[in-house]
Amino acid sequence: MRLDPELARVLDWGEPGVLLSGGPDLDGWETPAFRAVRVSWTALRVVRWGPRRVKLTFVDRRIRQSREVKPPRSAGARWASHARAFAEAVAARTEAELWEEQGRAFEGDWEGGPRIAWRGDVLRLPVERERHYQTVVGELLSGSAPWPHTDIHWREVEHATPDDLWPVVALSWRERGHTRVAFLGREDDADWGEQIEALVAELEQRRPGSVRRMGWLARPDQRFVRSERWPTDARPEGGYRTSARAEEIVAHREPTRFGRLADAIRRWIASSSLPEPGPERTRLAPIEVVLTATDLVARVAGGDVFRIPRAALVRREGERWLFGRRAWLYLDPREGCPVEAALEAQLAR
Repeated sequence: MRLDPELARVLDWGEPGVLLSGGPDLDGWETPAFRAVRVSWTALRVVRWGPRRVKLTFVDRRIRQSREVKPPRSAGARWASHARAFAEAVAARTEAELWEEQGRAFEGDWEGGPRIAWRGDVLRLPVERERHYQTVVGELLSGSAPWPHTDIHWREVEHATPDDLWPVVALSWRERGHTRVAFLGREDDADWGEQIEALVAELEQRRPGSVRRMGWLARPDQRFVRSERWPTDARPEGGYRTSARAEEIVAHREPTRFGRLADAIRRWIASSSLPEPGPERTRLAPIEVVLTATDLVARVAGGDVFRIPRAALVRREGERWLFGRRAWLYLDPREGCPVEAALEAQLAR
């Protein structure tokens, strides 16, 4: 195959191996330009090729190195043919790990920031491949595109281990004989939650047994659900029940009075800053709370009433109470509060 003369000045190959340009002035095998690199076929370990670059990982004097070349702006569609021809030469001459980068196929998934995405057998993670222990790129970089990423095959995934904090998950996979680990997601981030829950569902289909049922995944996804009524006490008055739909009230946290006006304002601000559409919420900062035998019932500023099963209570963190995977109830601590005392007693059992 006759190589494109212009592109061969950037990336060339032959019997000795591969020649990478350090600039646009590559003159050939005999007189390589300054910063050009010769790599023998036997030294190649990983080759990544795509519409924007070719990146080689190779061994030089027992030291693992990486080098990449990018096509000139004038290359246009010719680069795709040139890069594919190079990939075919690599496949024919070496046992190097060969990756076709998906390039534009993933661009729509990454508009506005890094995301988890997959196409066919390739899973793209928003983490830097060179990191031994990795974390989500969104916490490492301020946000210049293109975002660093790692492409792996589904078959390489070993385990997905959910953290206790929704939706964080530790994903491990095998790479060149080593286990790599990436911590994906941020605590209480709904956008990441949607991505990671979709990833977990896909893994359960493609890699049965790879998802560990622990952490947040082992808990029910309970929400605060809008209710049409506020409970009335079912305890008999004079031997008669007050209502056929009444419930026994175990504890009552009354609305804030003037003496705690500052706390009332804080809770109102918190409640109004956590808007969620629809009849369900995952965060609630109520002004009044009642406990029945089975439910926690809360009234927010504006009068809306929400319920959640008491059995979903997981733990307390200061003024926050966690129910299920990710439903947080915000209560400012009050001395002698019967609702807090009842919830603490429930956790202690």
